[in-house]
Formats: sequence, structure tokens, C-alpha cells
Amino acid sequence: MMLCDLGAAPQALAEVVKARRCAAFDGSDLASDEAAALAEGWEFQAAEDLYRGWLEAGLEDLAIAEQILGGRPEHSEHRGRICAQIALQLPAGTAELRSVRAEYLASARYLLAGSARYRGLLETLPDPPSAG
Repeated sequence: MMLCDLGAAPQALAEVVKARRCAAFDGSDLASDEAAALAEGWEFQAAEDLYRGWLEAGLEDLAIAEQILGGRPEHSEHRGRICAQIALQLPAGTAELRSVRAEYLASARYLLAGSARYRGLLETLPDPPSAG
């Protein structure tokens, strides 16, 4: 499905991603390795959805995976990689999506800042939008 097929897609998509980020499902009752495995399952589902062209579903899946790892410093790199993937998948053409994309870019940069492993990924991320 193309993004334009979603009707009022940009605003709706931005709201879905924001809602998923703020939803109560955080996996806080899971052990660290279980949370990581659950997040990987959501990433796998996201890859499948994105492959099929279901952008909205794929982004929802990634947002859930990112949320599951939230508050777990031992998974900061994994979470940062997911934030980067979300930011790179979000179209930057509309104001609604630009702000959400900027949030995910900032999170990815912060979470991956000290990571030598993901230095190459950081270098591929677009620069944050300039103020003004």
C-alpha cells in the first residue's frame, strides 16, 4: 500500500506512531532477555509488513518494539537502532511527520552516540531540521 492510499495519511500516521509510543504496553513486567526477544519479534513483524508495503503497520510494529525496550539501559543500542529505522521509514514531506521523525532521529542519535558498533548507521542519518 502506498502512503497516499491511506487518505489523510500523514496526520493519521503521525498520530498512530505517537500513540504507540505513549501506549501502556511496555513489557516492564518481563525479564530483560524476554523483553529483547519480544522486541525482536515485533521487528520481524515490522520487516514483513514493510516488505508487503504496509507502511503504517510496519511503523506501528517498530514503535511497539521501541517502547518495549524503553527504560532498559542495557538495550539502548537496540532501541536506538529501532528509532533510526522508524525515522528513516517516516516520510519527511509533511509537518506532522517531520516533528515525529525529528523526535525519533534525536532519540536514535542520543541512544547510539557512544556506540562504535553503530557509528556507520549514525553517519547515514539525516541532519536534524534547522530551527528557524
